[in-house]
Amino acid sequence: MEVNLILADYANMLANIGTIYLRLDRYDHAIESLEKAERMMRRSKTKHKKSDQQIVQTDIPLAWVLNNLATAKCLREEHKASLECYWEAIKVARAHDGESSKRETANALYNVGRIGVLRKDSEMAMFALTKSLELETKLCGPKSIQIVDTLNLIGFVHYQKGEFERAIS
Repeated sequence: MEVNLILADYANMLANIGTIYLRLDRYDHAIESLEKAERMMRRSKTKHKKSDQQIVQTDIPLAWVLNNLATAKCLREEHKASLECYWEAIKVARAHDGESSKRETANALYNVGRIGVLRKDSEMAMFALTKSLELETKLCGPKSIQIVDTLNLIGFVHYQKGEFERAIS
């Protein structure tokens, strides 16, 4: 068990390093660190039984790592790979029912919507943004900044579709 905790701590350090690289716009280094962190977190998780507390502790950080990994890939304009990571983050986060897992899900859905906008895939964008908006409203209330950002992006999707009155509303 102690070796596994060391592995989890090391994975968390790599995840934090990857996040710093992401903020510094050094996407190659971010992706390298975050992918290593993901592998270690998954390896740490598979060494425990389903009922073990360690799994609960590693799944939410895993969703967070996947979200950051997807963002780094998106910023490198690898949209397909980015979408795969976001959907995986949603899957991992939805396996739990805590507030942090819902936040990770809402964040990933918002980012899927952003990629839908970039790819001019209004159907995917509206699906993801609507789901994100529902979660954000429950988590943060109707006047949070997350709601404002999501509504702004939904308005942009309507604008892209030529639905100017809906975009304004």
